[in-house]
Amino acid sequence: MRHWKVLLLALVAVTLPNCSQEASQLSATVSPSRTYVINASAKSCITKRTEDETNPSPNDVGAAFFQVQYLTVAWPNVQKTLIVASVRLKFQGPQFSGGTYVCEFAGDNLLALNDTWWAKGEAAVGGPEIASYKAPTDAAARYTPAQSLSITCPIVCGGLSASTAFQASGVVDVIGFSRDSSGELTPERTTGFISIESLGD
Repeated sequence: MRHWKVLLLALVAVTLPNCSQEASQLSATVSPSRTYVINASAKSCITKRTEDETNPSPNDVGAAFFQVQYLTVAWPNVQKTLIVASVRLKFQGPQFSGGTYVCEFAGDNLLALNDTWWAKGEAAVGGPEIASYKAPTDAAARYTPAQSLSITCPIVCGGLSASTAFQASGVVDVIGFSRDSSGELTPERTTGFISIESLGD
């Protein structure tokens, strides 16, 4: 795994007990709020970033798929840095196998959604200046992420059945943790809402 630390941080974010009594300042906005199922296959962001341009990779997201064009994560706290551990889209309904459909992005698949995350090797939003993952001692490589950050590669989720018409409402969970100047971690989570629609054959 290119960014092995992301997996460790994601595990910490999920398992760390939440001792904070304050409501999370994290928020997420999905746009558009409704998207359509396309009866075709597609290419994921991680494949787009890692494929050989002279020998393009085949589509790796199975038909049918839907796409989330914009996801914006806002973190107004300038004293702490937010680290996103995963983005999870979840839908429920009889049209999904087993009654539930989940599409989750973590590790390199998460980092591939944003140019800055991919370059720095950490899904950071806002907060004080932090060192680059690649060169923590190189002052020129240090950066302060924006307090609001949007994905630069659309989220693509596939493997749906588009043979019949349906509508489904779901949630987009952004899960992570905030990190203060001493390195203390606090779990953070927020939920956005989205709906998908299949027009059928």
